[in-house]
Amino acid sequence: MLKIFRFAIFFALAGCLMLLAPAVASAGPIGVPGAVLSAGRIALSAEYDNASRDAEVSIAGIGVSTPSFGADRLMGRISFALTNDLELFGRAGGAKAANKDALFEGDFGTAYGVGIRWTILGLPGIRLGTVLQGTKFTTEDKHGWAEVIWREYEAAIGLSGSLAGIHPYAAIVYSRVEAEASKVAGVSLASLGVSSSIREKDPIVYVVGIEGFLTPGFALGAEARTGGESAIGVRMTFAW
Repeated sequence: MLKIFRFAIFFALAGCLMLLAPAVASAGPIGVPGAVLSAGRIALSAEYDNASRDAEVSIAGIGVSTPSFGADRLMGRISFALTNDLELFGRAGGAKAANKDALFEGDFGTAYGVGIRWTILGLPGIRLGTVLQGTKFTTEDKHGWAEVIWREYEAAIGLSGSLAGIHPYAAIVYSRVEAEASKVAGVSLASLGVSSSIREKDPIVYVVGIEGFLTPGFALGAEARTGGESAIGVRMTFAW
């Protein structure tokens, strides 16, 4: 009887992961690669983006193909400049995923993460910088039949310009996904001895964006991502 139950859970998990694996709980926009704030300043940002990503899924060592999935993400970010070249930041918020073809709609799940922005080389009007960030996210189908824990780690390097408070930028990002399904139909997979893993199909993401300080303490920004992840986002920042 237990073997039959595990067999049923295995196929239920396969169906769940085909829907849930690309539930894009990514690390979120990178923003300008490199520090923007001067030493000692603090900034609060609100970020929204719509994204999609494909993933590779393994259930007990067996690969499962997945459809493309979309997600809406709404995150808050607080940043603090340790120096003119180094910023620390933390994020918190949520996301929901959807796929009309698969008739799946996830509830908003809690997301949080941390990161740094560092200016490697600054020249008049242009600079080379990097962003390192990570996010953890949990999403559950609104009917409660599956739960996925998503972790994503990103390392970006790019160039940005600076002219009268306007910062256009472009970057290349290595985006690593390490996720798993933790429950199906309310049952812990670990308790059944069933393993699952979710990995990105393509870790390379290309980013272009712009951020403009309309006043010394208020900025608006927009960012687009393509390659391993497709996303368009906007953000609003208050700094003091």
